[in-house]
Amino acid sequence: MAIATRFLLGALNGLLGPMKVSTAWGIGLIIGPALGGYLALPAEKYPNIFSPDSLFGRFPYFLPCLCTSVFAAIVLISCIWMPVLCIPILFAYPYMTYLSGPGLSIVLNIASVIKNNLGVTIITGTFILQNNAVPQNQRGAANGLAMTGMSFFKAIAPAGAGIVFSWAQKRQHAFFFPGDQMVFFLLNIIELLGLVLTFRPFLAVPEQYERN
Repeated sequence: MAIATRFLLGALNGLLGPMKVSTAWGIGLIIGPALGGYLALPAEKYPNIFSPDSLFGRFPYFLPCLCTSVFAAIVLISCIWMPVLCIPILFAYPYMTYLSGPGLSIVLNIASVIKNNLGVTIITGTFILQNNAVPQNQRGAANGLAMTGMSFFKAIAPAGAGIVFSWAQKRQHAFFFPGDQMVFFLLNIIELLGLVLTFRPFLAVPEQYERN
């Protein structure tokens, strides 16, 4: 059963990218209306919080629209500043250890939340770019190649990361990025390379988008 399952996962590898995007869209279609219904008519549902004479009482559907607009604005800002944000946050990780007291845990938690959210946004955006870069009849092959490459790097990444980390521990007093700073420096180089590949001429654009 395990062998058959792994075979099917490999055989359907090219569908994982479109499936993840479609799944995220489907989850949004389920959560969105439910959240809208939960936030609608706040003065009637939550009179202890929202007064009937307030703005939310006079406009019963203002709260869900406001929440949607704020969320869309956050997503827009994240997409615009996502590259410029990821690299500085990752670069600042080694220096956070110099903080002390309760501020350290707060800063680390905030940075981790931001980095994780940006990571999810980057992965989703990468899938969208990848699927838009090829015609529809080639999306299966493109996603298959991408997932194969990702699986290959997942196989060699633990060994490579262990080697780099061990090497970094031997240069704790080096002048150029000592210790763990070298690890994050290399991670930033890889992330910067990925950022450069999202611009022309590296990013392929279908002909229909070029004509438009």
